[in-house]
Amino acid sequence: MKFEFSSELMKNQKHAVVMSPSDQFEVLQTDQGLALFFSISSDGVFYCTSETPCSVQGWTLTDFSSVLSSQFNGVKIIAKSFSISQNLITNVVDIALVVTVNQSDQLVVALNLENTANSKSNWWDAPPAWQLVPYDDVVYNEPALNIVNIYLPQYRPSGSEPSSIFIVADILPSSSPQSIRRYFVDPLKTYVTTCAWNHHALGISLKPGSVDNQMGRKSAQDPQGVYTLGEISNKVELVYIPLFDEFLTPAQNSTTPLSPTRILLPAGAEAGATSMALSFNGSGATDLFIAAGGSLYFLPSGQQTDQATPLPVFTHSLLQGIQSLHVNNTATEVIVWGLNNQGDVFYLKNTLGNELTPDSWTIPVPLAFDAVKVGSYRNIFAGGSVIFALSNCASSTSLIKLTEDPVTTLWRQSEILLPTTNIMDVYECTT
Repeated sequence: MKFEFSSELMKNQKHAVVMSPSDQFEVLQTDQGLALFFSISSDGVFYCTSETPCSVQGWTLTDFSSVLSSQFNGVKIIAKSFSISQNLITNVVDIALVVTVNQSDQLVVALNLENTANSKSNWWDAPPAWQLVPYDDVVYNEPALNIVNIYLPQYRPSGSEPSSIFIVADILPSSSPQSIRRYFVDPLKTYVTTCAWNHHALGISLKPGSVDNQMGRKSAQDPQGVYTLGEISNKVELVYIPLFDEFLTPAQNSTTPLSPTRILLPAGAEAGATSMALSFNGSGATDLFIAAGGSLYFLPSGQQTDQATPLPVFTHSLLQGIQSLHVNNTATEVIVWGLNNQGDVFYLKNTLGNELTPDSWTIPVPLAFDAVKVGSYRNIFAGGSVIFALSNCASSTSLIKLTEDPVTTLWRQSEILLPTTNIMDVYECTT
């Protein structure tokens, strides 16, 4: 007797769409460990995509920016860039958003968004109450503002510093569009009572488009500052510049260039293949990680003096050509994430305090491939790590979420699907 058979994969369909690619995205989490994913779509809308258990798609998409049109006489606004900060101590969230209105940029902020179990409602379910921060520099007049970079700190100022949150903004001045002019913006005007936009004299020339900035503090005794990695005088360099000098008046700070702390990069550092990440330690200062030339380097906050040299702590092929570097800390571990030019997403970890001991680092583990952007956090509610990766494979783009089981340390992968109002939108997969 002859038996014949055939088989085929079953096609599953769901009324949903895959999240579209984005030029910028960042991820935070709620006090329950659920993800909040922020992005700007190709049509210039700033969205918050919140993880929603027990819903059909599992995610809710909320338009955060279109409501701003009412503040500009109904003129269409285009979301350009943003920065998100989740305070590592209080869990409070701050958002700074740059929008373009009539070919000129505007800065709006949403501050002190409570993200605790005591919140009366979920702030991410509706657009926040945006506060406009008009450009009010009385020295430099910019009829059409062009904001190219925006940054928020992870830690609020404390101690002898002004009790305000500072936003760092880089603009391209109309008089000299080949170099950046930097401001630290004080939305509440607690530092300078007359204006919110305070010129920050750099003392160095930064080329637009080649700069990676991160806000931190090189020691617990110093004011906040900005770590800048980029091309300075046609050379890849890393400097730290404080936001202000506590011993100078606001007027003096706006005109006096502050002395930069220059961090010496390793010989293998190249533009487009060198990245940095900050690790916030218990004192509120920031330790520094650098990936360059196939190695990971470390420089503790207490050793970040002028001309300091980071020490190599680990070398591996996955550390070649790093596009972006991220650090998440637990009470006992430091976890370093990386995305290299091959699209590999990987991580390695160590015990806090042993960063300078090469043998204590784990071997880098690749978790995703063909990625173009990555974001991560440590789940504060359930434990384990969460990674978001924007993947581009075989002419299709998808956003995947990788979740680590805190007990088994195994990883689960899922694709983010969104609700849709178009009846023709169908997501298909096979099993």
